[in-house]
Amino acid sequence: MKNSNTKNCAKLAAIALLSLLGSPLLHADKVFRVTIDTTPLAGTSGYIDFNNYGGIPYQNNVATITHFASDAVPGGVYTQGDFSGTLVTGPLTLTANAFDSEWLQAVTFGTTITFTLDVTTNYTPDTTPDSFSFFLLDSTQLPFPSSDPSTADSAFSIDLTGGSTVAEVYTSTNLPIQFTAVVNNLVPDAVFRNTYGAIELSMYASSTLSNSGGVFASDPSAAQDSSGNTFVAARDTYNSIWANVYNPNISTWSGWQFGAGIIQGVPAIAVDTSGTAWIASRDTWNSYWLVSYTPDSGFGSWIPLEGIFSTDPVVTACGDGSIYLIGKDNWSSLWSAHYIPGNGGFQGWVLGGGIITGKPAATCGSDNNVYVVGEDSWNSNWMVQVSGNEWSTWYFGGAITSVTPRIAALGNGSEAVVILDMTGVVYSTTYTEGTANGWQPWAEVGGILADVAPAGLGEELYLVGKSPTGDLWWWQQTGNQWTWIGNNGVAAGALAAAPR
Repeated sequence: MKNSNTKNCAKLAAIALLSLLGSPLLHADKVFRVTIDTTPLAGTSGYIDFNNYGGIPYQNNVATITHFASDAVPGGVYTQGDFSGTLVTGPLTLTANAFDSEWLQAVTFGTTITFTLDVTTNYTPDTTPDSFSFFLLDSTQLPFPSSDPSTADSAFSIDLTGGSTVAEVYTSTNLPIQFTAVVNNLVPDAVFRNTYGAIELSMYASSTLSNSGGVFASDPSAAQDSSGNTFVAARDTYNSIWANVYNPNISTWSGWQFGAGIIQGVPAIAVDTSGTAWIASRDTWNSYWLVSYTPDSGFGSWIPLEGIFSTDPVVTACGDGSIYLIGKDNWSSLWSAHYIPGNGGFQGWVLGGGIITGKPAATCGSDNNVYVVGEDSWNSNWMVQVSGNEWSTWYFGGAITSVTPRIAALGNGSEAVVILDMTGVVYSTTYTEGTANGWQPWAEVGGILADVAPAGLGEELYLVGKSPTGDLWWWQQTGNQWTWIGNNGVAAGALAAAPR
């Protein structure tokens, strides 16, 4: 690449000066959602440039770019170093085992660029860390000027320094043509109803809780949008629905908004690709309803879905923008409904069969198919796939569970299923997408819990749990690490985690 050595040397020189000494050796992934407004550049030719720089020594961190979307027109590609995959269809991986592993994409700029960035954070104390940087370049491959203190003029950069890894976002100084970059750190979190009826939120591994207030009769449900905002729904003491949104980047709740309705049980929530939440609930006649919600516009019109069901609904959102609902009838069989926002609308109920105990759980895979897990009368686990209005074959997953199984999409072509055995010990497995029977062997996670909820982020499984004595714990797949966060006796109800 033209100007590559100048750009790389400037960045590495700054890293060497600013490297953190004595940091702990940590290697958990960090996940970021990147949004760049390129409206001032629209119609001009240039490049978008992804770089994963090796430190001194190389620490082999991997940067994975997924969910790339843009109205820019792509052109040719230049690469160097250790890379695999592609940008547009994804995933694209860059490994920092060279001076610079780079993907340089020629484009005619549009108005926006978005993608998800997952970085590992291997770091050895007293060394120069690996570093990821993203640039917008002009037609001569020169970076548009920014406030980057290294003088490399990146749009944002991330020094991969273990648990202290953060994104540094810079201001465009290219007057009068400027771009705006927003980089949000994505973190799993969990919500629950406390002993006073208010809804509280716990972010991964933090002992600090965020109280949203309110007085609710139901446990909450939760879902995250692509920017990491957590949407929460709950039923009040008058059986109406309320919704709220937590923004982790400013640690603030948007405030509870009233959605009306007369419902029972626990409402379910999912967020589609446009950032619209869809809340499903069961009325006092056991029929289902669906209503949309956004923080700016509030609630939409209630949509009757009819049916007669014995459990509260399950709802999940897919990457193609559609919504799926799963319910159980009075004969313990499952039904699905496919809802397509916009002109598609409600596609009707389809019988999926099965004889299920308790409430099923469901998530949408990276293949845009829904994976439904349930418990049979002998406390064993079963999985079935739903695609559109078609149900596949049920597959037996074995194991003996004391709770209804829980599920979360990992974003890597597999779903994680989590249960508690009859003594409260946590077990997990994965189910591989695109195979006739995708069940993998069960593995003991450890711990003895009264409740557990999974989240999937950056191709990793996270768990939040409540011990029999009421303490709260978080677990991360990397390192098989449980973290005690205390708050004994605060959670009165069930835990709900996101993203899943």
